[in-house]
Amino acid sequence: MATVKSSTDPRRAKINKVVRNQADKKVLGLLGAEGVNFITEDCGDNFRVLSQGRVINELQFHPRVRGWALATSWSRCEDYVETPCVLTKELYVTKDLGYRWELVTDYIVQFAWAAVSENVPKERIFLTHEPKGKGNQQIAGWSEAVHFSMSDDFFKTSKILVPRGNKFLLNPTYIFVAQVVDQSTQDVNLIVASSTGPEYEFDTTELPSKIYREHSYTILDASESSVFLNINHQGANSKFGNVYISDAEGVRYSLSLRFQVRNSDGQCDFERVQGLEGIYLANVYDEQAIKNLKYKLQAGMDAAETGPKRGGASFSAFDNLEAFKRTLITFDKGGIWKPLTPPEKDSTGRRTICDSEGCSLHLHSLTSKQFGPFYSTENSLGIVMGTGNVGQFLTSKIDQVNTYLSRDGGYSWFEVRKGSHIYEIGDHGGLIVMAPDQEATNSLLYSWNEGLTWDQFNFTNDTIEVTNIMIEPSNVGQKFVLYGETTLNKKRKGVVVALDFSTLHQRTCKGANSPDASDSDYEKWNPYGESLSKCLMGRQITYIRRKREAECFNGIEFDRPEHVKNCECTEADWECDADFERPEGGGPCARIDGTDIDYKPPLKCDGYYYVSQGYRKVAGDTCQGGVDHSPLKLPCPGITVLNKSSYGVIIVLILIIVLLVLIKTNSTILGSGNKQDNRGYIKYGMVDKMPAGEMENFGKLVFEDEDLEDQPAQVTEDLSLIHISEPTRLLSISYAVFCLKKKKRCQCT
Repeated sequence: MATVKSSTDPRRAKINKVVRNQADKKVLGLLGAEGVNFITEDCGDNFRVLSQGRVINELQFHPRVRGWALATSWSRCEDYVETPCVLTKELYVTKDLGYRWELVTDYIVQFAWAAVSENVPKERIFLTHEPKGKGNQQIAGWSEAVHFSMSDDFFKTSKILVPRGNKFLLNPTYIFVAQVVDQSTQDVNLIVASSTGPEYEFDTTELPSKIYREHSYTILDASESSVFLNINHQGANSKFGNVYISDAEGVRYSLSLRFQVRNSDGQCDFERVQGLEGIYLANVYDEQAIKNLKYKLQAGMDAAETGPKRGGASFSAFDNLEAFKRTLITFDKGGIWKPLTPPEKDSTGRRTICDSEGCSLHLHSLTSKQFGPFYSTENSLGIVMGTGNVGQFLTSKIDQVNTYLSRDGGYSWFEVRKGSHIYEIGDHGGLIVMAPDQEATNSLLYSWNEGLTWDQFNFTNDTIEVTNIMIEPSNVGQKFVLYGETTLNKKRKGVVVALDFSTLHQRTCKGANSPDASDSDYEKWNPYGESLSKCLMGRQITYIRRKREAECFNGIEFDRPEHVKNCECTEADWECDADFERPEGGGPCARIDGTDIDYKPPLKCDGYYYVSQGYRKVAGDTCQGGVDHSPLKLPCPGITVLNKSSYGVIIVLILIIVLLVLIKTNSTILGSGNKQDNRGYIKYGMVDKMPAGEMENFGKLVFEDEDLEDQPAQVTEDLSLIHISEPTRLLSISYAVFCLKKKKRCQCT
């Protein structure tokens, strides 16, 4: 690979991608479009050509070993001299930062270093490929000839981990593999294992229902002890999927959100609010629009317009959905999704008109290539920015799209500027920079007070079309890079502008140790969304952040203090279990198929079994006490459970027997005396002599007095037990009812 020569001039190379070495962040790889690739070992001060003449499709540095890297490149016909040309995707390895390369194997689909933990050998490689591939390689759709394999010796030997495993996703916690079920229908299953190794035990993911086919997957987020997964159930051309959330093991999934927006590349309108737990934004298609689409497809109306289709409905049918996008937010990790609250006023101070039913704020996201997506950063706590509009649905009309900001994690919103802008956040959220992105400009806007006011800065004499604004990854600095394109001498040119705001501020913020004080630039803030208990994920976290009106800078070294305490559990701490779902906007979890909960024991029952009440605690939630939707623990048939209440019933029965014996004895002893006085003694005396509190153990003890004074003196009366009731309730609560009634005897003559 390194010996291939080329006449391409490196000075004319166009860079498509920059890859960072995690083992040494000063090492960067730059992938070019014309077979010219570069590498730097000193963060850009010096560059050398990396494998000149061969187009590197993908490059991945080893996560722990500085000099190791994997790369793929397609074979070329000039590589074949004595044999027919065969085009395949080849995997190479270097152990010296690209000076020498060795072929690992070919017919590659996907690859990755497997060493995400110290338990995994550093040589281990995961890949999907065709071990028995022949001829030109075809990478289109799901194939039963592709398998998921691993090797610890650069594929001198290897092991197939998942037969028919075509694609995979690896992170520090999980490894997911899409396994082909039926190549003809393009159906797949998703299986999962812990990625920490060194051995892997794969389980098939358990989804709420098998009535849907599974065509493709997108892992949306796996950062908070569980996984958000978008599944495309409709086919290759589908523009929406359902969102599912897993348990802590990543195996059992429950439905969180229907009809979430995605594109044919698998990108989805879904974003976590960085720095805060449990808050996510997503775009969905309106449910009624989906129903209309399904009716149209079922009726066959689309076929006449688009002709034959392969792998699902045609794009023209799904394109009709673009006018029916809506934005939703969750503050409890997907348990309940709600529309965004529109701002009360626009950026000019005019009242926002949003009185009709269904009116809310909507924001663009990843699938919209025209406008900036909703955006937040880990260190700009609570600040979220986006472009969109207020109304029934999201629009792409340029004159209706404006720029919005939230400073409380998406709970409330402000319109900060008319029109669409591209934005970036620095200084821990203390500095926001943005520029128009729908027209050429030579100026940008910046704000030190989270969008309350904006200052304008002219950064060039010539107008440019701004593509993006960037900052270092931690978003704590005050130096930015703006890049875009312009036309000079009738030629399109790329433009890069460096921006340094460190000299524009007046002072450093003060008073971080005394937040909320009048002379402090800082305040306490507790993110809680719509929770009345001011808790998220079962805990109340109080942060220290800069006051909005304080025009000062935090500085790179600012350390944000926080205080955490656990909360009592509420409904928000419980999500729907597998096979259950909530209606949009909230409500109790109910079975997806509309049936009642089945309390029957399993066929194999050993001691106890558990029945879901339709809920499970959100993974990572730390609440204690309060609302409890835990599964019910029930005894298997034939198992006698002696809990506290059961022992109480046994004691009561013993006492009743003793009482009856005493009553019988007293009746016999007192029979020769004064009948009326003796009856009174029987009625009250026995109760009076019982120890204090003993009466409560009887549950309900009833003596019936049938007008004793009207009875003839010759009548002898005893009490007899007529009913004992011991119903057992579902929650192991038992009680007994004892009714005692006088026997009536005739007068002897």
